[in-house]
Amino acid sequence: CPPRRPRYTFVDIHTILGAFLDPFPEAAMTRLLVLLLLLALPLPARAGFDPALLEQIGSNYRSSQPGLETYAVTVSTPKVGEMIAQMTTNLPADVPRPETPLLTKYWSRAVMASIILAEGKNLLPTMREMVERFSREFAIDLPLSLFPPSRATDRAAWLKQGTVEVTETRLDGHRRLGVRLRFTQPVNLDGAFFGRALPVPQQNLTELNFDLDPDLELLYQVDFVSAANQHISMEIRHQELSGKMLPTELRVTSPDGRIDDHLLTEMGRIQSFWLPVRQLRSSIRPERKETVTVTFSGYRLNLPLPPAVLQRLGDN
Repeated sequence: CPPRRPRYTFVDIHTILGAFLDPFPEAAMTRLLVLLLLLALPLPARAGFDPALLEQIGSNYRSSQPGLETYAVTVSTPKVGEMIAQMTTNLPADVPRPETPLLTKYWSRAVMASIILAEGKNLLPTMREMVERFSREFAIDLPLSLFPPSRATDRAAWLKQGTVEVTETRLDGHRRLGVRLRFTQPVNLDGAFFGRALPVPQQNLTELNFDLDPDLELLYQVDFVSAANQHISMEIRHQELSGKMLPTELRVTSPDGRIDDHLLTEMGRIQSFWLPVRQLRSSIRPERKETVTVTFSGYRLNLPLPPAVLQRLGDN
């Protein structure tokens, strides 16, 4: 066997260097020693970046329920009733009040989209539109919101326009990539990377920093930097269900604590699939503090969707 290389302690190195640096002051020799030790530490390696990795991560999330082609599910939240009551407060007493609408979420793998539609008596078109828009913000489809499939071309364009730097490290035996995307001018991403329903900045951005696992194809964190040097962080947590890592928790925060949004999705076993049965969303922002609970019940799986719904899904 080859002889083992001797291992030197800090004192050994200090003594050896002292023999060569005896004419130098003690403080200067110590600073040089510290510098040499820092240079000897393992540093993150620079790595190349394939833009297709973001698409692979998005595809991984969306392929989490093999065999599920469509579903329709009833969406319930007391917030909609409160919203209808506020909107009709000033109506004359003899004008019929609209019923609390029935909300149904439709999902299609073929279209790779979901939509929430409202139905109810005496529901004006403008009121229906507002209820549907509001519901989409509080019944978030996380797998479709992370690198939305319909915006792949836009993402590729932004990646070409910006400057990309990549750092590779290892954590718990897994490779981790830190991807830094910088723009020379503030940009409006308009949902290209993350769905508009997510409570993250989309406008006036100069930098995005991704923390992801290229082997497991998971996204853990994104830091957003605005032109005003405001930093917002989005953390994604996963739950392992039937051997698959599903995104079930999202937290959006600011360093000063003024922003703290939390979305928690409770998954349930519906036949052979894991699907959302409850979402709890709390929001702390300077302009509001609120908590909204959404439940999903009465799943109808793999049934043909009405043509009108398919058209709305395609337009969504």
